[in-house]
Amino acid sequence: MRKLAPALLALTISCSSAGQPLPSQSVPATTTSSPSTTTTTLVPGRVLTNEEWRQDLEFLVARFDDLHPNAEWRICEANLTRMVTEIDAEIPDSTDDEILLDLTRLTATIDGHTQLFPLFQRTFERHMLPIQLYLFDDGVHVVGAAPDYADLVGSEVIAIGSVPSSEAVDLVLPYLQYDNPQTKRLLAPLLLVAPEVLATLGVDEPEYLTVRGADGVEQRRRIEPIEDDEFAPAIPGNFGVGLPQREEPDYLRHRDLAFWSTLLTDSNTVYIQYNFVQGSSPTSEGSSQSLEQMLESLDADMADSAAERIVIDLRHNPGGNNFTYGPFLEWVQERTLALPVFVITGRNTFSAAMNFATEIEQTTEAIFVGEETGGSPNLYGDVRTVLLPNSKLAASISTVYWEKSTPDDTRPSIIPDLVVPVTAADYFGGRDAALEAIVGG
Repeated sequence: MRKLAPALLALTISCSSAGQPLPSQSVPATTTSSPSTTTTTLVPGRVLTNEEWRQDLEFLVARFDDLHPNAEWRICEANLTRMVTEIDAEIPDSTDDEILLDLTRLTATIDGHTQLFPLFQRTFERHMLPIQLYLFDDGVHVVGAAPDYADLVGSEVIAIGSVPSSEAVDLVLPYLQYDNPQTKRLLAPLLLVAPEVLATLGVDEPEYLTVRGADGVEQRRRIEPIEDDEFAPAIPGNFGVGLPQREEPDYLRHRDLAFWSTLLTDSNTVYIQYNFVQGSSPTSEGSSQSLEQMLESLDADMADSAAERIVIDLRHNPGGNNFTYGPFLEWVQERTLALPVFVITGRNTFSAAMNFATEIEQTTEAIFVGEETGGSPNLYGDVRTVLLPNSKLAASISTVYWEKSTPDDTRPSIIPDLVVPVTAADYFGGRDAALEAIVGG
C-alpha cells in the first residue's frame, strides 16, 4: 500500500485570484502520456483497470469545467493541474480504495458543496462503526450509539486503533469538502467511524477505540462494523452529522422538524428554530404548517405577551430551497425595528441557511451568537450529480455562485458577535450555552 499524498498542504504556486468569483477557465484533463489498455492490474484486488480509472479521472475534471462557475477560484489552474497529474501518475501503483480517496481529495479542494464522498457509494462496499462522534472544543466524544454500545455515550475517544484521535482527525481532513474549517469539523466524524477509509489512510485496527469514560477509566473496545447505509437508522436520533436529536435541552428536541417556535415565558423570548430551508414543516402534533402560518401565529402570540427579544436558531440548518425563505427574511427585517433579534449559528449553518443568515447580517442589526458558520457569506452551491463512467461513483459539483454579501466579501464564514463554543461539558450537562448567553442562565 502506498502512502497517500497530502492534499497540497503547502502550495508552491500562488493563486492570485483565490477567493474571487472569476469567470470559468478551462480545467485541463490528464496530461500524462497515453496509458496501456491492458486489463491486467498491477495491484492485487483491483476491480478497475488503469485505463478505466484514468477515464474516470478525466471525466471528473472535464465536468468541473463544464458545470462549475470557476473551479480554480481557490487553488488556481496550475495547482489543480498538478493534483490531476500526480493522481494520474500514481494510478498503476494504487489500490481501488487509494484511487477513490485520491478522487475524493481532488474534489474536496473545489468548494463546500462539490464533493465525491467515499461513503454511501454503491460501487464499493463500505462499513461504518455504529457510533456517532462529535468534535467538541474539548475533545472527540461519543454522542450516540447503537444499543449494544450505548454505554460508550459520553466517553472521550482517546485513540482509534493505535492513532491518537487528534492525529486521526488530521488524517481525514484533506478528504472533506469545505467552505471553511467548520465544514470539515462537521463532516470529520463520519470518516472517523469508517474503517475502510481509515485503513487506507494507514490506521491499524480502526474498529478498535480507546475511550475514557466520565469516571476517568480508559478501555479499549472493539466496535462491530455495519454497512454504511445502516449507519443512520442504527443510532437513535442520528441525523448523520451534527448532534443527535434528544429530549433535552430544547434545541435538540425537534431536529426532525423543518421549523418550530415557542415563547420562553421565563425570559420573555420568542424562540424560532429553523432546521431546514423549506416552505412547510410537520409539527410536533403530527399536522403540518407553512412558514407563513408559523409567523402569523407568532405575531398573534407576541401581541398577547411582553416579548423582549427574538432568537432565531440556525445551528442545525444545512440548507434547502433558497426560494422559500423570503417571507421569513421580511418578517425578521420588520421585527428588528421593534425588538432585538439574535441569530444562533453553528458549523451546520450552510448552503441556503447560510444565504438566509447572510441576508439577515447585511440588512438588519441582528446580533449573531454561537459558533462560526459552516458556510461562507458568498458561496458556490446548487449541485449537479454526475456518475463517473466506469466506477459509477457519484460526484456532486456546484453550478451556481450565490453572492448574498458584497462582491468583495471573501470571508470564509460569519464569525458571531458573541462566540460561544460547543463543549462536551455543556452538551453532556444538558446546557444550551448559546441561548444562556443571550437570555442569561
